[in-house]
Amino acid sequence: MKELLLCFVFACAAISSAASPVDQTGSLGGVVLDDRAQAVAGADVEYHLLRTGRTDRYGRHIFTDPIVSGWVTTATDGRFTVTGLRPGQYAICALAKLPHQLHSCQWGQGGAPVKVTAGQATGDVRLVLRAGVRLNVHVSDPTASIDAGDVFRGPPHAKRLLLGVVSDKGEYYRVHPVSKGPGVLTHGLAVPRDRVVKLVVDTDLDVSDAAGSPMPSKTPRPITEPEGPNGIEVHLSVRPRSNP
Repeated sequence: MKELLLCFVFACAAISSAASPVDQTGSLGGVVLDDRAQAVAGADVEYHLLRTGRTDRYGRHIFTDPIVSGWVTTATDGRFTVTGLRPGQYAICALAKLPHQLHSCQWGQGGAPVKVTAGQATGDVRLVLRAGVRLNVHVSDPTASIDAGDVFRGPPHAKRLLLGVVSDKGEYYRVHPVSKGPGVLTHGLAVPRDRVVKLVVDTDLDVSDAAGSPMPSKTPRPITEPEGPNGIEVHLSVRPRSNP
């Protein structure tokens, strides 16, 4: 009887062990610093799985991994942790906390993907928010001619206005609208000090600079305005195109 009881106990233990799920997820963590090696609290960190796939017989790329993405916020010591991640390679970026800071994955700063392994923690990710200079582009729009998208939607007659910068290294980034006042729409972006950048407009409106000189669409314009206490201030004006 005693032997039967022992066999029963061991059999139950074996079944319980076999039924216990193996952890198929991993985690990653790290710290966000500024370029003085000081911890950045309250910074948003985005991550997404670099999906793998295959090419079918028609030449179409088919992803075999699901979409995995999200964001977390750093603690007071600048550290962050993401748990429950599917194993694989992840891109991870820190978003600028201050107006003059550069995103950690922009302007050639993107690091190597981070590998997440099932049942393991990767905790040595180091993201740096470098200081740049703030570019503010103030667009005078007295006739409400600009349609700047979902956030700053214009009236039915408005036309699109897209602003961007192109660097001497061939990089291009949008300069997004950040605030709207009476007759003025302000766009902003932090740009690095070690780049020569030019402003590009893409629009169906007539655009002029502060001197009244026209700015042709999709033609880079050198930024010659000096840096002030709040960054580089560029002033443009728009009006409906005379010959649409």
